[in-house]
Amino acid sequence: MVKSVDLFDDPNLSFSKLAAVWLLNLDPRMLIGGFSKRLCEAVEKSNSRCDSGELKLLLSNYRIIPDAYLIDQQAKTAYLFEVEDTNPLSADKLRKLSEIWWRLDSIGWEMRVFLIDRYLTCWRSLSLVDVWHSLESPFPDHSGSVRMGHSVALKIDWEATHQQALAAAINRPIPIHE
Repeated sequence: MVKSVDLFDDPNLSFSKLAAVWLLNLDPRMLIGGFSKRLCEAVEKSNSRCDSGELKLLLSNYRIIPDAYLIDQQAKTAYLFEVEDTNPLSADKLRKLSEIWWRLDSIGWEMRVFLIDRYLTCWRSLSLVDVWHSLESPFPDHSGSVRMGHSVALKIDWEATHQQALAAAINRPIPIHE
């Protein structure tokens, strides 16, 4: 059970801190602090000391401190919650998260990152598999836009893209009843 926190008198109150408390109230398994240590412990319990040791070595080079996280050992999944208030996710942190995702994926684990606005009203899932492959191979040889040395105009159906994003969004627009 999460202890009740009084933030009224906190001189360092931020939306990130408030959002983290809201996240703690969503699920009693949610944690703040100690991400690297707890992830390595969970990997060691479900996989092996060798896998945990390699992950620990990778994590020791990176300072990853999510605003909140949840580790589901049975599902072999780590959920990270990043509240984008004063510090949006940097390119460097994105690179680090994708490398951690790659390592976890190679040992049968999954890592999911959720980007959340400071009011917890807009949640977006960050596809680390897409980030990893985009960083690894930014200019694939078999691109749909370049074939046999000729540039082909890429056509995107923006309406279909918008509808797909709406279907996947957690907070959808409120329908207007006429």
